[in-house]
Amino acid sequence: MPRVDEKLVETMRQRGQLVRLPNHAEGVPVALHYRRRLTAPSSVALRKAFADPGRLLQAHGATISWKSLSPSGQIVEAVIPVSEFDNLAAQLRTRAIDIVPMVELQIV
Repeated sequence: MPRVDEKLVETMRQRGQLVRLPNHAEGVPVALHYRRRLTAPSSVALRKAFADPGRLLQAHGATISWKSLSPSGQIVEAVIPVSEFDNLAAQLRTRAIDIVPMVELQIV
């Protein structure tokens, strides 16, 4: 089962990469990757694929940026509360959706 990487969260916190959600919780910016292939990728098809998971995410305080839909129709950006990361990752995995934290890397 996926687990939030506490060291990653702390690094993101120190770099100012965590997002404050509307409910004032700390959130991790993520990409939601729908593993199943859509025969005719479109924003309508992806919204349909993400409808139930979207309600689940919103019920747990997450936000989804529908404007960020990828051209392939399989990836959308979201912000998930740190405190709900493990719970949501486990539930979304059963719906063929992976959560990938979006981390800005600093190369020196």
